[in-house]
Amino acid sequence: MKTETVAPIDLTQDLVLRVDVDQEPTGGEEPVPSEPPPIQRRTADIPAEVINTLSENDASVVMETQAGTISIPAGALVPPTDPEDPEQPADPGTDVSYRLDIQSVDPERVTSTESPAETQFVVLTVGEAESDGLRTAGRVVSLTAERIERKPDGKTTVTPLTTFGKPVTVRIPFDEVDDPTKVAVYRLNEETGEWEYRGGRVNVEEGYVEIELTSFSQYAVMEFYTFRDIQGHWGQGAIQRMATRRLVKGVGDDLFAPDRTITRAEFVALVVRMMKLSAQENADLPYLDVKAADWFFPEVAAAVQGNLIPADQTLFRPNDAITRQEMAQVLAQAMILRGIPVNADPTAVKAFADGADVADWALDQVAQVVNAGLMHGRGQNQFAPTASATRAEATKVLEGLLNLLKVKK
Repeated sequence: MKTETVAPIDLTQDLVLRVDVDQEPTGGEEPVPSEPPPIQRRTADIPAEVINTLSENDASVVMETQAGTISIPAGALVPPTDPEDPEQPADPGTDVSYRLDIQSVDPERVTSTESPAETQFVVLTVGEAESDGLRTAGRVVSLTAERIERKPDGKTTVTPLTTFGKPVTVRIPFDEVDDPTKVAVYRLNEETGEWEYRGGRVNVEEGYVEIELTSFSQYAVMEFYTFRDIQGHWGQGAIQRMATRRLVKGVGDDLFAPDRTITRAEFVALVVRMMKLSAQENADLPYLDVKAADWFFPEVAAAVQGNLIPADQTLFRPNDAITRQEMAQVLAQAMILRGIPVNADPTAVKAFADGADVADWALDQVAQVVNAGLMHGRGQNQFAPTASATRAEATKVLEGLLNLLKVKK
């Protein structure tokens, strides 16, 4: 592991501490870029007095490596002072420093004989993502920050810095891609093994994605390469955009099955996850057909507590295909839960040729989603309230709800 210890700097000349740990002394010659090894780690130890001086001057630390660049305000490393619980000064003679660490892995070049178990976990989860419409466009990058205290008695205390009070700007390079508009940064959820969408700003000319973070973890630039069965489909755009965000997924073998029906449990789960709802512990549900062992139990419980679905029935019918008016009910309640203004004027619903077929219990909610622009007819001026919704329709309305939630924020 290569470590650079950074000496104090003169802040009258520079308000940025630049740590370039990939440069080697070459006797005045320009360093020759080389491909990093399959597993690479770069670490910089920065004395606390340097960080404190930078923080007092609202300056930043920039750490540059082949695997990525971290630009972190020095003040983000220094813990805020709590008047009721002030931080105790370090013992005399204690050496305090801050360590920034960038470790990167090339999933395509790592083998089980040369990498630790945690690296193989990363490679495995990348493989799972690539089987569901995503492929890596570069290296997987692990970012960590620590405060290190080395005491005179030889003891060392290492405190991980898991969150930051100020945004940290990270640039992660990517390789050649087919479509830069489908490139984004993803974060590995180590509990579930899922890669979660984080977005970012793509710089095509310089080949990197820039993103602001408030915590460190494992990140990768990935490209969504679409599904084989959505080319030319009316829902292609929405499916691609929502799949890029990992809010919808395929059914395997690079397929999405856009015209397949979606069940009540599946749709409710998608809405709950997108809205990041969670249920209270030991949730008690009224439904006889929803058991604690069911994969959808947490999502259904959250939906009941959020009033997205009615709690005055004894059956949820999780495996039934959801109808369009049932889908409207969930969407309308989701808008109300998030404080989005709704309009229950039924004029637009009655304008459909089959508007009279909308059930009385669903009329207000169908009107609300139609007036909000979340749902439209199916053609021939039909709303088709009792028809089963498809995966493409569900994806389209979810994207519409997501956009409304963004506006509300």
